[in-house]
Amino acid sequence: MYAYERITDPAGFAAIEGEWHALAKASGGGVFASHAFLLSWAETYGRGRPLLISLLRHKGKLVGAMPMFRTGQARAVAAMGEGRAGMAQWLLHPDLPDADAALAALLRPDWLSFWRLEPLETPDAEMLERAARLAGLAVRRKATMSACSVTANGDFDSYLGGLKSKTRQVFRRSERKLAEMEVRDLRSDRDGRAALDAYLAASRASWKGLTGTGYGAAPEGVAFLEKLFARIGPEACFFAARQVDDVAISGRFVLVHDNVHYGMANDFNEEYAELAVGRNSVMQSVRDAFEGGAAGFDFTRCNGLVREVSTDERPLERLLIHRPGDPTLAAFFAARGVRRLRRKASGWQKGRRGVVS
Repeated sequence: MYAYERITDPAGFAAIEGEWHALAKASGGGVFASHAFLLSWAETYGRGRPLLISLLRHKGKLVGAMPMFRTGQARAVAAMGEGRAGMAQWLLHPDLPDADAALAALLRPDWLSFWRLEPLETPDAEMLERAARLAGLAVRRKATMSACSVTANGDFDSYLGGLKSKTRQVFRRSERKLAEMEVRDLRSDRDGRAALDAYLAASRASWKGLTGTGYGAAPEGVAFLEKLFARIGPEACFFAARQVDDVAISGRFVLVHDNVHYGMANDFNEEYAELAVGRNSVMQSVRDAFEGGAAGFDFTRCNGLVREVSTDERPLERLLIHRPGDPTLAAFFAARGVRRLRRKASGWQKGRRGVVS
């Protein structure tokens, strides 16, 4: 009934852009399963890592797709885009007679390997588990993190009024101080590439940039943003930044898809931390969603700050899939357990090494 194919390199993936886009449009696919997002990732963060993109065709037409890649670690195969604040997503045509069976046909882990899909929305995790069991595969499912979001009911002022008084006070105090400093606001939907450049400057000056983890800290991060910006444009790939005397003090990166704003990054210059510019930037992202008429703002993750300003929180899950009897996953967990014991023995704690007497 279905023909199965695999793509293993960015050139092959680029060649099916039209088909992929048609399937994504028909299925209502998420932004993290869009061809532009995945190809931009494959050409930068995924460079040198073999792709494993499973395709399903019916009478020659593309009806299903599962974008994965070989991580090179413990023979794990993971969702493309993993680690870039997105979600693990796939595409299935809505007219398929049995979606679970079609998804099961896409799940083909090789022997001596396992598939890791994370993070997953709970409905996606449920469907994926059903399909994996239908395919006769072994599955481990676990909630591993949370995502916070804001439902954009009413206007920004009414939303602000629903937050804790301390949160409101910090935001308003920050707004007053920044107004006194005559900050300049840059937005990619108005200022184009200048807003992206200002965001990158803020990213490099942030704690993430200083530790080498921010988008602006490494060439592949900069290239990823530039490619995505060029492919989907300054409104869907939105950047904003605030400057004081041409110095970027904060910046934010948001993806806009199907009337929802997805917060990808919020960075601030460490020299201006006392002005609460990071908190201010988070609130500006939410304000943009309200003023743009969006249905909501999805932070895609949770931390202490975003919990303060969110209206909703939901669990995100991880699925590990492998062939029954395959020892790879057991070996992976055993090796991880050994590493934990070694860290404990060496006095390692929260990223620091202690001294064992």
